Amino acid sequence: MANLVKETKWFQYETETVEHSLLGATIKTLVGVIIGSLVFFGFRWHSLGIVIWTITAIIGVVTLGSQRGRTGVGNFFAALGRSLGWGLSIVLLVPVFLIGFTAAHFMSWVTGRDKLHLRDGDSQTYWLPVDNDRRKVRHIRAMFATEAVDAKGGRSWAGIAVLLGAMLVSAEILLRLLGYGSPILYVQDVRAGYYPGPNQSVSRSGGLVETNRFGMRAPEIEPEKPAGVFRILMIGDSTLWGGSYIDQSELYARRVANSFEEQYGKNQVEVLNIGVNGWGPFNKLGYLERFGTFDADLAIICLPNGDIYRDLCEMTDIPYFPVGAPPRLALEEVVQHLLWRRSMKGKRPTAEQREERGVEGIAAYVKLAQKLRDAGCDVLIEILPSRTAGTTEKIPSREEKNVEDLRAALEPHGFVVGHSVGLFQGQGDTDKLYHDSCHLHALGHQIYSKYLKERIQQQSRVFRRWASRSVDVAEQKGESE
Repeated sequence: MANLVKETKWFQYETETVEHSLLGATIKTLVGVIIGSLVFFGFRWHSLGIVIWTITAIIGVVTLGSQRGRTGVGNFFAALGRSLGWGLSIVLLVPVFLIGFTAAHFMSWVTGRDKLHLRDGDSQTYWLPVDNDRRKVRHIRAMFATEAVDAKGGRSWAGIAVLLGAMLVSAEILLRLLGYGSPILYVQDVRAGYYPGPNQSVSRSGGLVETNRFGMRAPEIEPEKPAGVFRILMIGDSTLWGGSYIDQSELYARRVANSFEEQYGKNQVEVLNIGVNGWGPFNKLGYLERFGTFDADLAIICLPNGDIYRDLCEMTDIPYFPVGAPPRLALEEVVQHLLWRRSMKGKRPTAEQREERGVEGIAAYVKLAQKLRDAGCDVLIEILPSRTAGTTEKIPSREEKNVEDLRAALEPHGFVVGHSVGLFQGQGDTDKLYHDSCHLHALGHQIYSKYLKERIQQQSRVFRRWASRSVDVAEQKGESE
C-alpha cells in the first residue's frame, strides 16, 4: 500500500474531463448575479456591475442550455483555478521552501537531528503503516479519486426556468435589503408638476426620508407662522432635497435649523425645506401658487447653475411612482429607473434649444424671486458650486457664464446672489464632500449648512432685526426672573 501511495499517478497535474452538474451551474450563475448586484447597488460601480451581469447571463445560458456547455465552462474555470493556484503557490511557497526549509535542513545537518529518519538506513521512514489497506484505499479514493456525476446531455429548460426564478428572487431580496421597493411617492399637480406625497416615512439605503403634510422633507408645520417665530423657506431642487442616500438629520436645511435652535432656543427658528428631485424654476413657481409662502420671513432659492435649463418637469418626465400606485417589487423600481435613464439619452436638446431654455429659466427665477418678495419675504439666491468649482476654485466656463447671467438678471432688482466657489477646498476627501458632479454627501451638507447660516446672519436685514429683538426679549426675561 505504501508503494501505491508513493506512485506518481496519484498526483498527476492533468485531470480527466468531468461532466458538471446542472445544480453546480445554477449555483455558479447565482453567485455571479449576487456579486454583480453588490457591485452595482452596494458599491455603485454601475459599469462593472453591468459587465458582471452580462458575463454571468452568457455563462448561465451556455451552461444551462446543454451538458457540453456545462462541461466546457466548468473545465475552463477548473483550468483557470489550477493556473491561479500554481501561480499563488509559486509566489507564496517558493520563498518558504528556498529560505525556510533550506535553513531548517542546514540546522538539522549541523545538529545531527533526523526526526524523520531520512538518513537512517536501518529504520523505517515516515511511510509507516497506520491502518488496514481497505480503509486506506477508501480514504485516499475520497481525497483524490472522486467519480464524475453521470449527467445526461441536452437542453434543460426546466433548469433554465429554475435559474431565472432563483435569480429574480435573489435579486429582489438583495434590493429589498438595500432599501429599494419602498420609494417616496409623488403627487401629480397641474401647477407644480409634481411634489412628494404627504406624511411619508421611508428608510432607504442612506437613512430616513420623511415628508410633512405639504410634501416637505421637514418637520410638521402650521400654515400660519406662530407669533415671535422666524420662519425660513428654502425652495430648490435635488441638491436641497438631498437624495435618499442622505439621512434626514444630515440635510443642510436641517443642520441650519438645529444650529439656530442651539443659539436661540427650541422652535424659535423654523426652516422649511421644499426641495424636489428634478425641479426647475417653473416647478418652484407652481408650488408657491399651490401653497403660498407659509408666512416665511426669509426665502432662500437654492439651485445648481444647470437648473436654468429646465422646463416644467412633470410626472411623465421622471421615473417616480405616484401616490396610490407604489411598485410591487423592488425590481420594478430599479427597472423603471434604468429604462428612464436610457430614454433620456435620446431627449437631449440641441444647442439652440438649450440656450432658449436658459433665457426662459433665468426669467423664471427673476419672477420667482419677485413673487417671494411681493409676499413679504426677504430673498436670497444661493447657487451651489459644482464639484470642480467647490473643491478647486476653478469654475467651468459654462457654469461661470450661467452664474454671470443669473447675477446680471437678478442683482439689478436688488437680489443677493451667492456662489460659494472654493468653499469645500481642503475640507476633506472630495468623494466624501460630493456625491457626484453637483450633489453633496453628508460632509458637504455639514459644511454648506455653516456657510448658509453665516449668509443668513450677514445678508438678511430681516433676520438681523429679529435676532436683535430676540436677544432683547431674552435679556428682559432674564432680568425679570
